[in-house]
Amino acid sequence: MYQLHLKVAVFFLLLCTAAIAIKPIKAQNGIGGGLIYNFQAENFGIGLRGEFPLKNIKFLDGLSLVPQASYFPWFQTVSEFYIGSAVHLGFFSLKKWRFYGLINLSYNGWINYDDSGKDNARFSNMGIEGGLGITRSTCWRPFLEFRYNALFREANVQLGLIYTIKCERRGSLPCPKIPPQPMFKE
Repeated sequence: MYQLHLKVAVFFLLLCTAAIAIKPIKAQNGIGGGLIYNFQAENFGIGLRGEFPLKNIKFLDGLSLVPQASYFPWFQTVSEFYIGSAVHLGFFSLKKWRFYGLINLSYNGWINYDDSGKDNARFSNMGIEGGLGITRSTCWRPFLEFRYNALFREANVQLGLIYTIKCERRGSLPCPKIPPQPMFKE
């Protein structure tokens, strides 16, 4: 049993050393949207979001404020909208991939709550979600998130794309008029 604990401790020590040795990928200002699938309601929705890193907070791979709005259309079993904001904490970077945890607090408007048949159903609700996400560091950043709402006991997955505002693309295309930027070692 002692050897198992020692092996696990050595594994986590090596993992942490590798994570520190890798140059972290910082979040950048961006705007975008995506598709959402709610597993319990079996509904699809669409979402819009912005991402704004908090530059004064240098913890792990950085902290970002992510205002969001989402809508689940009327022709599904649950029609609702969310307006709120999330906080993303990047905790690990690997090559161009950034992994983050998130907490989201939002206002929920359940449009067809009368159709639910639940006694405690109402139009106005608060939603709080926790989850994990992954994104790629490029000008067009794809993202994938898994979220769980503890108040409503439901999970969803979000897949989308964020455009990096003021993305630096010099030299990314073979064009003689735009020379590549020189690379300097730090």
